[in-house]
Order: sequence, then structure tokens, then C-alpha cells
Amino acid sequence: ILYPYQRDATLSSGVFSAQLPANQAATPDSFDPAANLSVAISDAEGKFSLLNVGSLLRLETIEDFSKIVVKSVNEEKIAGKCTITFDADGIPEAVAVDADAVSEITLVPSGSGDIAAGSYYVALLPESQGKGLVIEFYRKDASTGLDTKVTDTGDRYKKRLTFARSGGKNCGRVVTIGGEYILKYEYFKMVKVEAMGKNPFSICE
Repeated sequence: ILYPYQRDATLSSGVFSAQLPANQAATPDSFDPAANLSVAISDAEGKFSLLNVGSLLRLETIEDFSKIVVKSVNEEKIAGKCTITFDADGIPEAVAVDADAVSEITLVPSGSGDIAAGSYYVALLPESQGKGLVIEFYRKDASTGLDTKVTDTGDRYKKRLTFARSGGKNCGRVVTIGGEYILKYEYFKMVKVEAMGKNPFSICE
């Protein structure tokens, strides 16, 4: 079983082929429901439990943005096509299919307008990021209508980060001081998201 349903997903010899979307709809205090993949295999009695495939990255802003882009500095694959297998205990493992996977994820508005101020989660493939991540924040240019980068996380997360299956990391938030965008690394309490099972998020540090 693969959830949510994907029309182009396949299952062959116990191996799923699926897509973790590279474009995800910003969902306040949650994740794009189409992006947080779950899978299950049934036991001898036909019972099953859905288990998360990916990991989550949490971020927060107090301003509106037109889009937010998460990039792997070392270009490790964090979204796109993947294969999903199961170990002897029925725990899923997702591996990116290099030719059809990508090293960045774009969080876009779920409707018209911008991504409103608030907290959001980005789903990504479990992976050790050898040189970390850069998160870019964009506003729409009033004169051209084009998305223009206004700030990013710089070197803050350019270090080895490990994203575990059914876990995640909780990063800082973007604020404005004196009209300038800055990243204020006010860490949040450890949080737990029901969809991520029993694993609380770790601080992105």
C-alpha cells in the first residue's frame, strides 16, 4: 500500500517506485499531504500499519513570501523519483533514483497569493546531507512579477545534517529588523507531529 495514491507509482517484487514531489504546497502548521509518503505491507493475517517514508524540515516566518526553496549544498537528492523497499522488520527505506531525482524542493502557495507568515513543513527523502542545506526565501517583484530572492540561510546550515526516516529537523525563522530581512535563530521547543510517529524533531544544529 502506498499513501497518498499516485497514478504513476508501481509495485514490482515488493519494491515501490514513487515520487516525492519537488514542488510542495505550503500548508500552515503542517506539510503538503501529497508529499508525506507512507507505505505498508500486510502480515500473515492481512493486517498492516502505514509507516512514513520521508523526513520533515520545519521552518517559520513572520512575513509573507512568494516561495521558499530548500537546496542541498552537495546536490544530494532530496526529492523526485525514488524506490522504496522493506527490511526484514517491514521498515521502509527510500532511495533516490538519481536520473529522475532532484537536489532542491520548492515550497509554493497552496492557492492564490503568497505563503502567509507561519510555520511550515517540507517533506524530503531521508538522506545525510554531507555539506548541509541552504534555504532561500523569495518575494514577488512588484514591477516584473518575478520571484526575487530576498534572503537565505547563508552558511548557517552548511554542515553535515542527517535526516532520518520518520523524523525531522526544526530550523530558525525569518524576521525583519529595520526593514531588512534577517534570519533569527530562535530555536523552538522540541515538537512532535502525529504523522511522524513517535520521533520528535531534533534541532537543526
